[in-house]
Amino acid sequence: MTKQEREIILVIGKTGHGKTLWTRRYVFSRRRVIILDPMLEYEGELFDDTGKMLDHVEKERYYQVRTEWAEDAPDLAKIAMAAGLCVKQSKPMPHPKCRDVCLVIDEAGRAIPSRTTLDPAIEDVIYRGRHKHVSLVNVVQRASTLSIAARSQWTRLISFWQTEDADVKWVQNQAGAKIDVEHLRPLEYFDITPLGIKKKRIHVDEDGLADLRGSEADDKRLADSPTHLDREREELES
Repeated sequence: MTKQEREIILVIGKTGHGKTLWTRRYVFSRRRVIILDPMLEYEGELFDDTGKMLDHVEKERYYQVRTEWAEDAPDLAKIAMAAGLCVKQSKPMPHPKCRDVCLVIDEAGRAIPSRTTLDPAIEDVIYRGRHKHVSLVNVVQRASTLSIAARSQWTRLISFWQTEDADVKWVQNQAGAKIDVEHLRPLEYFDITPLGIKKKRIHVDEDGLADLRGSEADDKRLADSPTHLDREREELES
């Protein structure tokens, strides 16, 4: 995870090129995850009733929960904001006594479409989620189908294959460079942050399990970073 207050990640690309694999790998390292999962592609307890989901989140210290209905997106945003807590807002995540939450909205173009008024609950996550360490991951095929408020506030942009001229130009404009997104192969992507651009690839082993790898330096950074169990131990000792 990037060392900052929270992340707003935009994951874009055509179907079958790795968006879901990347997102599943990202949430695997998180302790509290709430997912809008319309295609039922993620792990986690599935809820038809967001009220019951809220009850579950309030009782459990760690969880991965999901629902499949796009119209539930505002409720998920409210749950994420209610569950998030940070007592040291200026300190990067994660840290002891911080209850950081990750909200994932897959097929975000349906849940937060362009040319519509943004729901206040989702707007709250985008503009005020940092105060509660609520990260947001929007997953969509084309950035242009997503509300401008949701796509313009990214802190990290993950771009898989794009072919539409307007989409290619938008990614290049956001990156500040003419990166070759229209010729990416399946599982290849650009990882774009305010600190720079890296071309990476999701490696899948013979068992079909995805492993995110970048440069050797990235692998070392990931190996040296605190794991889920390390962070849990820190909390228990604090």
